[in-house]
Amino acid sequence: FEGDMAARKTTAASKGKASSRTRTAKAQEPEDAVITSNVFTDIILWLCIAIAGLIALSLFGIGGIFGAAASTVLFGLFGVAAYIFPFAIVGGAFFAFSNQLNQKIKLKMIALAMIFVLLCVVIELFMHGENPLTPISAFIDSRAEHSGGGFFGACFAWIFHRVFGTVGAYIVT
Repeated sequence: FEGDMAARKTTAASKGKASSRTRTAKAQEPEDAVITSNVFTDIILWLCIAIAGLIALSLFGIGGIFGAAASTVLFGLFGVAAYIFPFAIVGGAFFAFSNQLNQKIKLKMIALAMIFVLLCVVIELFMHGENPLTPISAFIDSRAEHSGGGFFGACFAWIFHRVFGTVGAYIVT
């Protein structure tokens, strides 16, 4: 009778240990997923910083062949606002990852991109307000002279100037 009782205690004790091990393993699985997610986020953020650094160097003419091509394209698309573009990449990446749980993050990121484009429009209006360039002409001029609002700025500035006039374009923007 006593030997049987001791066997039951041992079995119950080993079951308790096994079930606590199972609970511990189950509790660690989500933690492992969080760690993997954090590592992935860190890798993405470091890549954004590296790419932004390369872009910044290329805008100042230090990037070699890749830098020259990237500089030409970025100045053609954004004009003078291309200097802000690397900071926008890093800031946008940090903002997006820090607000992952926010349901409206996509809308906020689109709004930030629109603000950047509106900055290009304002720059284009300041540079060529009375006589706006067509988008293609602005692309060519901006990439060669590193001035103006680039293709995106000229798209909206040209349309706003045609529809609302010079003063109306400034007001709408």
